[in-house]
Amino acid sequence: MNSVERLHAAARRYLEITWFEATKDKDWRKATRDELQAASSREYARAALEWLVLRTKPRKFSSLEEARHYFVSRSGAAFDDCIEGGLRALNRKSQDATRARLDDVDRTIVAEEAGRFCQYLSDLDADTLRTMETLPYRRILSPVERRRHCTAMRRRWDIRTSGWYPMDRGDDDRPANALAFQSDYFDREVARSDFQALFRARGVTRIWQFSESDYIGEGLMIGLPEPALEVEPAVFVPRFPLERFWTSRELDWLVYVSHERSITIAGDWLVSGVKAIWPNWEERRYTGWDYPRPDDHVGAS
Repeated sequence: MNSVERLHAAARRYLEITWFEATKDKDWRKATRDELQAASSREYARAALEWLVLRTKPRKFSSLEEARHYFVSRSGAAFDDCIEGGLRALNRKSQDATRARLDDVDRTIVAEEAGRFCQYLSDLDADTLRTMETLPYRRILSPVERRRHCTAMRRRWDIRTSGWYPMDRGDDDRPANALAFQSDYFDREVARSDFQALFRARGVTRIWQFSESDYIGEGLMIGLPEPALEVEPAVFVPRFPLERFWTSRELDWLVYVSHERSITIAGDWLVSGVKAIWPNWEERRYTGWDYPRPDDHVGAS
């Protein structure tokens, strides 16, 4: 990689890995409403910065400093640019709904996150850049791809709202080949490498990632600033508290993570695979958001 490609990789690494490390151990059950709102605003800011980075190709720049200046100068406006870009793909009703939803976003926090990102890029020296390596495949879906693939996913899996089982229906209406688990224990007890290996063994090379903002119903689509992505299994990490869906072109599997600390695994082959790599899966079936965190058991008799 040349220096521009390494800067691009560093920006991606910050937004895809480093940013999440700061919040991975947060106990969201104890968070106040203000803390949850602040976390939501930070995620919108991060997603908008990711949108800026992923849609900008390294070959656009002739030098490292040109690339650095571009990202630093555009980061402050990334949130509004991302919103406006998304709104152009929506009908008037959806645009109005999106603007109303975004009224709750704390612009001060958005500016703070953009500032941290700019400082990170500005502080990168030549020695640090030389350590950067190419990251796995990750691409933003175009508005046309996003709508087409998301609509196909929702029809195939009967996704009726911005959530799915077990949030939008009970066990009496549970999809036949879907199981919901406690996401805290999934994160703790299922090795990421083992989970990702299930997809490689199946021959899945590209995975689509959608957010709750992709809800399409009654002519409505909430266009929050989070891009829909196509990624490879190596970066597929379903994690709470972000509410997202993952599937692939075959639509024969689905993973859904809710903000209520659940993860739903669907598709015969994927459910069987998860059971095989998670010996105590049955003990981790989801019955509600208020189950004890893994850390709560430390020191218990």
